[in-house]
Amino acid sequence: EKLKSYDPLSSQEQIYLPIRKPGQPFWSTITEAYEKKQKDLQRDERIKELERLLAEPIESEEEKEKLANEKDELEQSKLKEEEKEITTKYPPEVKIKDRFNLILIGPPGCGKTTLAEYLEERHHRKVLRMDELYDWNKTNGFPICETIDKYLEQRDAELEKLKVEREKAIKKKKKGAEDPPPIEEAEFKYLKNEHLVELLQNRI
Repeated sequence: EKLKSYDPLSSQEQIYLPIRKPGQPFWSTITEAYEKKQKDLQRDERIKELERLLAEPIESEEEKEKLANEKDELEQSKLKEEEKEITTKYPPEVKIKDRFNLILIGPPGCGKTTLAEYLEERHHRKVLRMDELYDWNKTNGFPICETIDKYLEQRDAELEKLKVEREKAIKKKKKGAEDPPPIEEAEFKYLKNEHLVELLQNRI
């Protein structure tokens, strides 16, 4: 959605971002990557134009040499950029003493699993997924699972009540009035912090 609001980018364009260090701003890297792409395209177009000009008869040797030198400089610049991209290094591996347990939270498709798998492979971390964590606690008879089941049933009942109230409000609204705001159903699926902490403590 953020990229759609960025006018210079069409929905069909692709840009390649450098590997970001933790805490590095995201939006500035998008802008820099786009500007770099535009400069690269302009350079490639200029190289093609110079090739075309050099293929045609040029009366002045001085002019021909000038165009050839410019073409060589641009090609060398392109080669250096490509070598720089190839030698890009990943952030250094986190030392054992500096490692923390991480909780990755976000909507479906935002990259939680990809990041977790990277941490698992690169830093030899144990990945615990929520469904596996819950199943392990339930299999081993921890009472937190019963607490969670009751809590989610209560939240489902609250959600259904809100849906009914919203439907009534829509039917009663005056002509031309806006509908009540939509219900964020995902919020009714989240566990409390203390639930998550207890699940993790039991497993760890």
